[in-house]
Amino acid sequence: MSGVAPTTPPDLLGSRRSRLLGRLRPGGVLVAVASTIVVFGLLGYAIATSPGWPRVQQTFFDAERFIETFPDILPALWKNIQLFLVGEVLILVLALVLAVMRSLPGPAFFPFRLMSVAYIDFFRGIPSILVIYLLGFGIPGLRIPGLTNDPVIGGRVALGFGWSA
Repeated sequence: MSGVAPTTPPDLLGSRRSRLLGRLRPGGVLVAVASTIVVFGLLGYAIATSPGWPRVQQTFFDAERFIETFPDILPALWKNIQLFLVGEVLILVLALVLAVMRSLPGPAFFPFRLMSVAYIDFFRGIPSILVIYLLGFGIPGLRIPGLTNDPVIGGRVALGFGWSA
């Protein structure tokens, strides 16, 4: 409820449901449900009757192939989960520092606000895959003494930089 004065009567704030769905007339929910079913039904029909659907289904939704390749994919899935869990700590810490820097009041803290805004704009403007390649493969390729050559650590740092922004 940020930005709402504490003296605003609760009946003017509305419930979370009414803010999400808007003010619906008694039959409005039924219309919303029906239109959603129609739109997604038409979308599903368009996809399922398209000429390339059998090929897409065979390539991406083949249960036998999934069962056959799952044991090979499982270690990679576990590695992905580990990368996420370690990277999430870095992301949360860095994002908190950026949020605090950006919200510091007064003219004396302008350089910190400027640095945080520049960082956020920079890393939001660059595709994450480019940052991952640069920090995961480019920096280790320079073989700078004191820096790790492990692409996994570079990838974690790159994700931290990108997602914290």
